[in-house]
Amino acid sequence: MSWQDLRQKARRINRAEILRALPEGSPDCERLHTLRSDAESLNRGIEDALFINRATGRGWRRQMVDLLGYARLVNSISLARCRAKSQLPNAA
Repeated sequence: MSWQDLRQKARRINRAEILRALPEGSPDCERLHTLRSDAESLNRGIEDALFINRATGRGWRRQMVDLLGYARLVNSISLARCRAKSQLPNAA
């Protein structure tokens, strides 16, 4: 372990939390930053659907089926809302 790692441990700093993989101002950061709120809200929805923050399926295959089922549910709700909104008469 280097002296920098020991110093960070003593100061209780986690470098991975502080450093960014993509620096601000880069084209990739700007492109991906717009998707952040959507991803965070989906992750929050998944966590809220879990019982005491535990996955319902045992094993990665069952958890993947749960996640795909949740994604289909969210997509179905979004599609139904978009269709209902498009059938509303335009306000003049």
